[in-house]
Amino acid sequence: MYDYLPHILLFVIAILFIQGLVIYAWRLRSIPGALPYAIHKAGIVLLLLSLLMASISAQFTEKLLWIRMYHAGMFIAMEAWLALTVKITGREKWFNRWTVTVWLTVLGTALAILFSNERYGLYWNRIWAAGSGVREIMGVWGNLIIDTGYLVLLFCTCLFFLRFLRVRGILRAQAGIMVFSTFITITGYFCWRMGATPAVRQDSLAMAYIISGLLDAFAFFKLRLFDIMPAAQAMVTQMMGDGLVVVDKLGIIVGVNSAAERIIGGSSPEVCGNTAGEVFELWPELSGLVSLRMTGSVELVINGEFYNVMVDPLSAWGVGLMGLTIVFHNISAEKKAQQLLIQQEQAAAIIKERDRLGRELHDGQGQMVSYLSMQLEAARSWIARDRPAQADSLLKDLVGMTQGLHTDIRESITNLKSNGDQDGFLGTLSGYLKWFGRNYGIETTLVITENVQEELFSPVSAVQLQRIIQEALTNIRKHAGAERVRVTVTVDNNEVEIVVEDDGVGFEVAKSLAKQGSYGLKIMMERAAEIGASVQFDSRSQTGKETGTSVKITVPTVKK
Repeated sequence: MYDYLPHILLFVIAILFIQGLVIYAWRLRSIPGALPYAIHKAGIVLLLLSLLMASISAQFTEKLLWIRMYHAGMFIAMEAWLALTVKITGREKWFNRWTVTVWLTVLGTALAILFSNERYGLYWNRIWAAGSGVREIMGVWGNLIIDTGYLVLLFCTCLFFLRFLRVRGILRAQAGIMVFSTFITITGYFCWRMGATPAVRQDSLAMAYIISGLLDAFAFFKLRLFDIMPAAQAMVTQMMGDGLVVVDKLGIIVGVNSAAERIIGGSSPEVCGNTAGEVFELWPELSGLVSLRMTGSVELVINGEFYNVMVDPLSAWGVGLMGLTIVFHNISAEKKAQQLLIQQEQAAAIIKERDRLGRELHDGQGQMVSYLSMQLEAARSWIARDRPAQADSLLKDLVGMTQGLHTDIRESITNLKSNGDQDGFLGTLSGYLKWFGRNYGIETTLVITENVQEELFSPVSAVQLQRIIQEALTNIRKHAGAERVRVTVTVDNNEVEIVVEDDGVGFEVAKSLAKQGSYGLKIMMERAAEIGASVQFDSRSQTGKETGTSVKITVPTVKK
């Protein structure tokens, strides 16, 4: 037989509400902390149900049974709360075979002492019915078990409070909720033990568990304490090779994966809770992006490794900006491959340039040296035949040829030194034209239109264009007999046009291109082809006023 009491409805509401939390947490039991939470709340359900049944039961034997179940639920709830605290506060290393054995032994011993009280009297010295409830005088072991439970709650509260002080952002809010929930539960318990109720016909213990349950629900659904998607994402981020750092909207680091721990040189407990500015102070570019909440990427060198660091916003529907994600992607392998490719390209360019130089030397200075050798042998022959006049005339010609050879060699050296690295293409071209006019007595003019900028030329194009123009000027000096040279640089329709004009005698373009052993014009065309440019030669014979030669080079501009 059972008696009706005014607080039954409140207890039923509390039991059903907390049972809903048990079901929710049990479905997420694979998530760290969810299983001990479900067991903890199941113990609370057993506690409340037993307390309710003990208060409405008319028979003392039934009351005694339900009081035993009440204490059993309290033991289970306390042990599970300790396991939950260890998980949530990041002390998983405490979970080992020895500690689990100790916890289970303590729980089993407490239950054994509780249910064997009629035989040994270790838990209660005396217990009797008093109205709708019972009165009890605790035994030595009963007091020890209850006091141990209070110490466990105090220990768990301290752990959550320490976490609250150490972390920031959403992690601090989670820890604060757990501290406050424990405080509400303990307050409600003491109010119930002392018979104090905050409102008429309401039980303080049931109300305390309802309030703490509402706080837990807030932690679940608003602060994402237990959520299967974040748990799955956390597992993936821990397994990924890229480093991941999560920063909340206040600039506080709230999460790092194992790869990020290795990169930034700090474990998750050491890093989380600090500001991003403090952790990334060695990398001002990254710290600046994070502090300004900007999306972007920077390239950093960390411990000898190259990383492309990408900063992206983290937002959710209905919430807006929640923070930032920072991904450290190791690009050391790509960098090494890129450097190797550059080295290979440079080696190929050096070999090709050596081949060109060899052909130019063979076509120019090489043939000249061979001719000089032959003429010197002829001079010796004249001397041997005692014909000094012929030998002297031949030697005078050889002196002029030697001076010309010296001029060619000096010009080749000057061309090789004019690489344009410091002054850029346009500055190097201007300096070379001044040097050319000063040394060879040929009037030079450089015309550059206003829309021509240094950025239009890639480094490779600048070098090849310089070599083409130098070759054109060398041909003018050696063969054209010109008095004036004009170089014009213009840009139109994403193309740069360079025209080299002289007022010399001109030459037969087709015949020169077909001539065996002549490489100058062909090398100019090869250089142009390598940068996607073209070269056109327009030369007129010395007939009337139509004199001179025009070399037009057209090259695409650098794409921006």
